Amino acid sequence: SGYGGYIGKVVTYLDTVNITVVNDTKGIKIAWNKVEGATGYRVYKRAKGTSAWSEVASVDGNTLSVNDSAITSGVVYEYAKVKRYGG
Repeated sequence: SGYGGYIGKVVTYLDTVNITVVNDTKGIKIAWNKVEGATGYRVYKRAKGTSAWSEVASVDGNTLSVNDSAITSGVVYEYAKVKRYGG
């Protein structure tokens, strides 16, 4: 799956349909709708056409957007988010 490292936690992969990605002066803004019961979200990206995902941010359940400033001009990125339960 490319996400890995969640031993002892229940993780649900969310449908990327809920993600909004917008070019921003600080990079790329990734926003999503709140998911009932989520205690946190992890946002991942990869360069289109590659298989390796890298984490952009890990945020609490009340945070519904992040800015990705670690981008390269001319590269197309794909984003995904993960809903995480528990501490």
